[in-house]
Amino acid sequence: MPTSHKTGLGLNAWVGSDCPMRQDFVDDNTLLDELISTHINNQEQHLSAVDRALLESGIVIGRYTGDGAASKKIALEIQPKFVMVFMMMNPAVLYDQGKNYSLVCSGFALAGISSGAVALSGSTLTVYQSTSEPSAGGQKNNLNAKGSSYFYAVFR
Repeated sequence: MPTSHKTGLGLNAWVGSDCPMRQDFVDDNTLLDELISTHINNQEQHLSAVDRALLESGIVIGRYTGDGAASKKIALEIQPKFVMVFMMMNPAVLYDQGKNYSLVCSGFALAGISSGAVALSGSTLTVYQSTSEPSAGGQKNNLNAKGSSYFYAVFR
């Protein structure tokens, strides 16, 4: 027979004089299963308000095609804290051994701070394309090459 002593979860807390029956264990296991299943399936329970806000704001991914101009302005949906831009199917930087310069195919920016190939001002991302060849050992910005595809990741 079940005990009249219960835990905080409502489980049996037998004392030495109790004579537990199989059904007592089944009832305890059923209760545990329900409590744990409900807890595990609750997607809201383990997030703080700050965590929830970050997840809801998240990341915005976009793409554009270069037009070859020295710069291109892209209006973003949000005012980001951080943005990354990459030329599709290319490494971040290519070295042209024959011309002895680096071709910059990626860029990063925060408000007021950026790598040379991108800039961020409010909700406007500006990408740059060098229109002339750099001197030996220099670098050529390559984030608006005509017909090339790029993607960007914007972090709120």
